[in-house]
Amino acid sequence: MFVISGPIMGFSPYVVEYELPIPNSGPMGIVVDDRGVVWVAAANATSLISFDPVENVFRRYKIPMNQTGTIIG
Repeated sequence: MFVISGPIMGFSPYVVEYELPIPNSGPMGIVVDDRGVVWVAAANATSLISFDPVENVFRRYKIPMNQTGTIIG
């Protein structure tokens, strides 16, 4: 779960709480890019999640791993 507020979204003074779209996961790190897209490193999911507050859309990017569980790249 993470929270974004008006200054990030640019059009609302209210705080909005979002659940990550991955069960049993939570945010490990959060950053906002220059377009206002929120990027979240998802715990227990080997994924990077982006959230576009204008489109209200989550996108998941799986981090590739080899068979021993080591991140590739």
